[in-house]
Amino acid sequence: MPGTPLAQLLRQAEAQVEKNPKEALDLALRAQKLAQKLHDEQHEAEATYLVADAARARGEYSTALEGFSRAQNMFTKLAQPFEVARCSRRLGDLYYYLTDYDKAMVHYLRAQALFLRLARDVGSEKAALHLAHIQAAMGNILRAVGNLSEAAEAYREAQLAYEKLGYSLGAAGASYNLGLLAQDRGQLDEALALYQKTERAAAEIGDAYLLSLARSSAGTVYLKKGDLQRATLLVKQALEVCQTMERARGTADNLRKLGEIALASGDPERALAYGADALGRARELGERDAEAEALELSSGALERLGRCSEALQAFREATALQLELRNAEAVARVNKLRLAYELMEKQQRLALLEASGKAERLVRWALLAGLLACLLLLGALAGRYHDRLRVERVIAQKNAELEAAYARVAELSRTDELTSLPNRRATLDFLVAEENRARQGSYTFSVVLCDLDDLKAWNDTFGHECGDAVLQEFAHTLVQNLRASDFVGRWGGDEFLIVLPATDQQGALLLAEKLRQAIAEEPLAWEGHLIHLRATFGVHQWAGENVRATIFGADEALYRGKREGKDQVRW
Repeated sequence: MPGTPLAQLLRQAEAQVEKNPKEALDLALRAQKLAQKLHDEQHEAEATYLVADAARARGEYSTALEGFSRAQNMFTKLAQPFEVARCSRRLGDLYYYLTDYDKAMVHYLRAQALFLRLARDVGSEKAALHLAHIQAAMGNILRAVGNLSEAAEAYREAQLAYEKLGYSLGAAGASYNLGLLAQDRGQLDEALALYQKTERAAAEIGDAYLLSLARSSAGTVYLKKGDLQRATLLVKQALEVCQTMERARGTADNLRKLGEIALASGDPERALAYGADALGRARELGERDAEAEALELSSGALERLGRCSEALQAFREATALQLELRNAEAVARVNKLRLAYELMEKQQRLALLEASGKAERLVRWALLAGLLACLLLLGALAGRYHDRLRVERVIAQKNAELEAAYARVAELSRTDELTSLPNRRATLDFLVAEENRARQGSYTFSVVLCDLDDLKAWNDTFGHECGDAVLQEFAHTLVQNLRASDFVGRWGGDEFLIVLPATDQQGALLLAEKLRQAIAEEPLAWEGHLIHLRATFGVHQWAGENVRATIFGADEALYRGKREGKDQVRW
């Protein structure tokens, strides 16, 4: 009953999940015990869901996974598809947090199928709202695996749905997500504008957590712009909110960001302390991407402190995690498309079976109705037969389109959007394959890590469109001056990694010097100005070590070149 103490407990718990998850958990546990005492299966299932939801908000992922699975089973028994779908959506969220993207996509697709049916057959506005949530969640997965264009499309579709439904919090969240995409692309001013828009909306709505997300991400933009004071202020404000609300995920993220600010401020000791704290929390949560980021921070701080062997170890651990995540992401893309394909195929088969069943019923009716009705029916069936052939042709066409889309998405997931070069994931794949070939044969290979000098100056002077053009010109020059057997990919930001098969260090040094000169000799014309590009190169020959150590060797050489004046080749 709506007014019973049990129902009131559940309403109070639901209202506090995002604001005060600890209080929500206490209320939900009380409701769960009371429902069990009363043998009230409906309210026990609702309480079990809320216990899991509060645990999710607190970052207690294993507890939340178990709770949502139990709640889903209970709602299935009670024949409540809407609640079953809600559990699937939350299970998808948890697996996304744990960077298990293929499992996340499985649950999102299950939830989507149920919500679609409810929205279509029942006209449920709540189901339509959850469909928008899932659209945004799928955008998060697409962003995580590097499909930025598809992620942007998913976020915009979610935003339109939220606006249509009048759900201002969702629309603000979509703006925040679009800001993250803009930042991924290096469009810092656009990202900052979107974060500030989100901050205003979150303050108006009164959602402290979304407000903290917007401030935290704005802080990272100011860090990139070199405004360390403002960056520190915003990230500390965000950290305070997360700590007050016991948001373990946000707390770990903001601690890492404060470490990055400390490192940029020239305080590696403080950066290392923040990195250690963030690392411990990320491992406790089981968030492998956050763990890799904290390890990268620690590696940079240790290197600044002259603790090179520890820096190398942290770097190796971070790269090993990135390799693991890359492989998980590849599985996620395949499974996502496979599931979408199977879902489409299943729906099409059901449609055909339904059409076939209608035809069979008509035949049975005709046998009883007499000759005249039968003749009329034959004409109808002939039309149905042609309709069925047309449906089958449409299905075949759609399946062919899906296969083509699969190939295209697979290609895009390995390509850098700005330069059209292989992205970091594809570069690592090539490097691992080259290491395997070298171990099986009797030859070596070398890697060259190169970094544009002073790209920030061109961005600050002429804007980020100029910075994009500089990166594109740099990539073009590299490709034009490499051999057909060589490989170059965008490693991240303004760094590019070149793999030179069957090439020793001396040969790699000569080629790197050739590239350095070619870049210096080809200025870029931009709005009446000539931009003279310069780059620094770090060379390392593979010597039987693993790929991570090879990359680290090139990275060390690159930073020596940066410290010694830039525009040079080092080994």
